[in-house]
Parts: sequence; structure tokens; C-alpha cells
Amino acid sequence: KVANERGSIDGFYSDFKVHLTGILGGINTYEDITVGSSPFVWRNTHPYTCVVNVIGGSVTSIEMRHEHYLSYFDTGLTQGLIDVPAGAYLRVTYTAIPNMTIVYRY
Repeated sequence: KVANERGSIDGFYSDFKVHLTGILGGINTYEDITVGSSPFVWRNTHPYTCVVNVIGGSVTSIEMRHEHYLSYFDTGLTQGLIDVPAGAYLRVTYTAIPNMTIVYRY
């Protein structure tokens, strides 16, 4: 039985399909992030760097924390594309909910 970070064969197939689409179908595939309450924290659980696009809403800060550090650092951005290394956390503080999308780059 093949397992992955999601612990299921369905999750493995889904991850493989995203990877294969990236290789065969171009350099980018996309996935929307369901944004929760502010400050919203998203972790890159993939074994590769993802680019997160934060757009719209009313964002007051976007901060990042690497996997082995305790403190967040301010990116200086309130929207745009942010490279998020494997294992890193992205914290988005807002007053009106933004749209967030993961851009998988291969």
C-alpha cells in the first residue's frame, strides 16, 4: 500500500495527478485556499516550495515563519505572490477576507 502525507491512496493519486499535470501540462497548477479567521495561518505541507497568491480583501500584513523558527517575519507585502518553502508557515492578517491561491511550480 502506498501512503503519503495525507495517509491514503486517494491522497497519493491526487498529489501525483497535480505533479504530473505540472510536468506534462505546463509549469503551473493551482489550488484555492479556504481562508479562515484573521490572523489566518497556512502551512506548506508539500515537500517543495509553493507560491501563494494573496489578492483582494483588506490585508494589513503577510508574515512568514520557517519550519524551525519560532518567530514570524514581516514580508512587507499586503498582497501578491509569495514563495513559501516546504514546511514554512504564512500568516495573513486582514479586516476583509482576501483570496488565496497556491500556485504549484514545477
